[in-house]
Amino acid sequence: MSDPHQALHAAAQLMARYYQANGKDYAKALAGYNCGGRCLAHAVRVGGEQ
Repeated sequence: MSDPHQALHAAAQLMARYYQANGKDYAKALAGYNCGGRCLAHAVRVGGEQ
């Protein structure tokens, strides 16, 4: 994506989706954003909820 405004908007939307999907837990949303939803789901399964 070459338009920085469009890229920022898309990143904010993605972060908002992770935030809502993870019960408004910002730490999980950020982890999901950084490693992906499947990676986060696996980490929660293996490590449990905190």
